[in-house]
Amino acid sequence: MDSPRLVGLAEVAELLNVSKRSASRYTHRPDFPEPVARLAAGPIWDAAEVEAWAAKQPPFRAGRPRRRPI
Repeated sequence: MDSPRLVGLAEVAELLNVSKRSASRYTHRPDFPEPVARLAAGPIWDAAEVEAWAAKQPPFRAGRPRRRPI
């Protein structure tokens, strides 16, 4: 049996191609996969579950949001 590929917040951000701050917001959504464990360094997720979740979402916007003109 293969072990799941585990990812922390930084890797979730890479998978989604967003900042760590944005990734943190996504992980708090009720439809985001539950962490498989919580370590002292933070929660960890099964990468396959995160990838499956991301495939069902609209495209993620990479980078910082643009400021609105004043």
